[in-house]
Amino acid sequence: MGIKNRNLIIIFFVIIVLALGALLYLTSQNRKLAERNLNLPAGIEDISPPQNQVTTVEIGSAGTSKGVFEKVESGEVYYKDGVTSVKLPLTIDEIVVACTDQNFTGATELNFDLVTKINVYNNESIVGKIQPGEVIVLFATEVDGVTRVHSIAVNNSSASCAQ
Repeated sequence: MGIKNRNLIIIFFVIIVLALGALLYLTSQNRKLAERNLNLPAGIEDISPPQNQVTTVEIGSAGTSKGVFEKVESGEVYYKDGVTSVKLPLTIDEIVVACTDQNFTGATELNFDLVTKINVYNNESIVGKIQPGEVIVLFATEVDGVTRVHSIAVNNSSASCAQ
């Protein structure tokens, strides 16, 4: 065997060793990625809360209120909180209407486990979706110094849930 053949064999073995090393490295990276992806949710319908996760919110706590719906007009929601009429601006881009099996009359908490459907509207398309007289729960947050309603929970009997 000549020096030329020996050099070719050495180069061939070096290439094989490098290829095997690269293959093992890529395989271990794919395995790590696959293990990480197993921990990611496939979709919101597949998510079930951990045993200790709170799925209720107290109505009347910060950012929540309950009342009788009056109307949505000019980007604002009007409702009665007892005998007081309240007007709050809606968020500009999206308002979530959460349909629930829960009866809000006399309710002190909203149970998120009873939400059956989510509808998303903007402050124009929500007009007429909730009927006057319906008991609603509102969720608001401060946006640019203004408290704005971003979500409204309604009972499944609401016209907005039928769509």
